[in-house]
Amino acid sequence: MSNPTTLAQLRALTVGTTTITGSATTTSEGGVCRVLEQYLPNAVLHTIPGAGHPMPTSHPDEMGAALSLHINSVS
Repeated sequence: MSNPTTLAQLRALTVGTTTITGSATTTSEGGVCRVLEQYLPNAVLHTIPGAGHPMPTSHPDEMGAALSLHINSVS
């Protein structure tokens, strides 16, 4: 997989960002969220307990709550 975005470019983004992962997701998918949290200056990582990758269908209430928190924090 090729992604032209550099870590320096991520560090330059100042917009509030929420990444959402599940505690039961794969290591690589969760790792992407942790990298984004580390390099985006205004990022928050939200982990949904017991959720795998298809969180919108398996944990819709928790996803909605995480998205609402994000929207309220940036508006």
